[in-house]
Amino acid sequence: MLQISTRLIAEEAARRGWKVEPLDERYISTLAITTPDGRTHYFDSAQPPFNSAAAVIIADNKLATYLIAQKLDIPLAPFMMYDPTHAEQAIGFLHEQINAGHKVVVKPIDTNHGDGITVGVDSEVALKEAVTHAEEYSKRILLQRQYSGVDYRVLVVGGKVVAAARRDAAYVVGDGQHTVAELIDIKNADPARLSAHDGALSKIDVAAAKRYLGERMASLPGQGDYVVVMATANLSKGGEAEDITDTLHPSFAKAATKIADALNMYVCGVDFMAKDHTKPLTAENGILLEINATPGLRMHHFPSKGEARKVAAAILDGLESRITSTNK
Repeated sequence: MLQISTRLIAEEAARRGWKVEPLDERYISTLAITTPDGRTHYFDSAQPPFNSAAAVIIADNKLATYLIAQKLDIPLAPFMMYDPTHAEQAIGFLHEQINAGHKVVVKPIDTNHGDGITVGVDSEVALKEAVTHAEEYSKRILLQRQYSGVDYRVLVVGGKVVAAARRDAAYVVGDGQHTVAELIDIKNADPARLSAHDGALSKIDVAAAKRYLGERMASLPGQGDYVVVMATANLSKGGEAEDITDTLHPSFAKAATKIADALNMYVCGVDFMAKDHTKPLTAENGILLEINATPGLRMHHFPSKGEARKVAAAILDGLESRITSTNK
């Protein structure tokens, strides 16, 4: 079964009468799309063949992304790379943030979907545990001041913002009768929730919830109590999305298109953490989190709230316009 973003691209191409051939439906997300001119174009999920190869590599590296964002004057939270041979520097950074009233996030620089990330680090013991967890995914680890806000995804296609979504971490709502663990099981039993990338909604990642909540998994929330069960707002781990395209402040769109253009990325998902997406993007209101060369499309096609945006069509419009331009 094709993952949902790949499926959305395939369905849009088929709707246009183009030949679509998945190379393998089990292990990879590559599509061979043959257009009316007889040429075959290879897509990796939502990533088109005309994204810069260098940009794809940079997008997978948070350090490279941050250093480029600094050059573009896009707001960032303070960060540093972890050096195991000089662990005292990381400890110093930790205490600097704690003394300023902040906690720390520890993350691998080259993973996606929130894998290996620990938030709320506020002690040397927690730092050591977070680094050990991150090392399960990568040997290159970044420490960053934790920023409080809401997670937003801005999708850039062809130099324009075509959609934006608010992403909420997986949550449950108490009923006064079931524990958090039981409420997660109940929510995961919804047939609309499939495995990580297969449907409009994903099952809540129980292992990640246990890591985040610890003993709170066994707690009994009261009627109507809203309980966040995940550290990050990834849809692949059970999060949900709300379309906010029409209310996004232009400064967020400007920052997103600026970094996409700098990297020569035709399709780019730009993630921000912000207090209010309707106000200007400033260091006080928001920061860049990361960029994605292969952004998920389902949050825009199937938001839990708000208007659906047919972004697969926008991506293939780009391919069609390039074909038309080439054939003139």
